[in-house]
Amino acid sequence: EGLKKRVANQPARMTISLAQSTDTLKVKASTANMHLFLDGVDRLIKYTGANALLMNEETKVGFTSVLRQTGQYVMAVDEYGIMREYYGKVALVDVGLKADQSTEIITNTETAPDNGTDGTSIYGVRFADDNGLKVLYLNGTQPDPYLVTKESESGPWELWRIDFPIGLHQKSRFAVGRLNNFKMAAS
Repeated sequence: EGLKKRVANQPARMTISLAQSTDTLKVKASTANMHLFLDGVDRLIKYTGANALLMNEETKVGFTSVLRQTGQYVMAVDEYGIMREYYGKVALVDVGLKADQSTEIITNTETAPDNGTDGTSIYGVRFADDNGLKVLYLNGTQPDPYLVTKESESGPWELWRIDFPIGLHQKSRFAVGRLNNFKMAAS
C-alpha cells in the first residue's frame, strides 16, 4: 500500500496505464503487445529516472521472458556482488512475500478496467543518482525512536515488546511511478 498510495497522490503522469480499451494488456499475447509493454516501461523509467523496477515474481519471470525474446536480456553483478537481471541499467527486483510467506506484496489481482481482477503493477523507483552523488530520492526512515516495553513476567520467562517504526522518505515527487493494467500472460 505504501508505494501505491504515494503514486496516487502524485501528478497523473506518474501512473501509466497499459489498458487496452476495457481490459488489461495481455503482454505475451503477441510481439506487438510485448513492445507496447516495453514502451510503457521506457516511459516509467523516463518519468522517474528509476534505478530499480519493483514487481512480483510472476511479473519478473514474464518480464525476463519478454527481454529474452526481444534480445534485451542482461544479467550482471551489482555493486554488492549479487547477480541481478536488468532492463538496460535498471535492476529488476522481485519484492517478495508478506509476513505470511504466501501472499505477494504486489498482487496479480488488481482491479482492471473491465472490473476484473487480473491486473498487476510495476513500480519504478529512483533511490539515488547514477553519477555517484549521495542524493537520496527515496529511502527508508525511522520517524520515531524505537521503544522497548516489558509486557509480562509470568512464569520463568519475560515477554518484551519492541516497537520499531519505519517508513519511506521521498525527496522528489517524481522518484516513484507506477505502470499498471497489464497481465504477464497470452490470454
